[in-house]
Amino acid sequence: MGKYNLHPWYASPNQYLKCPVPDCVHVGVIITKAHLRVAHSTTREEVAEVYGVPIPVGKARWVEYD
Repeated sequence: MGKYNLHPWYASPNQYLKCPVPDCVHVGVIITKAHLRVAHSTTREEVAEVYGVPIPVGKARWVEYD
């Protein structure tokens, strides 16, 4: 697939993705259809239309949980 992953729902090497839904703290290598269905009752297409695609974050950056 080349140097960079062009699919926005899968992270590139040495990277994580943050779910684009506001107030969601989900971070992972893939933002799965299952996560969006269970946590937000929506699909990737609906999320992309309303909130955009996942936000890349570096592996060194961690999300703090309450």
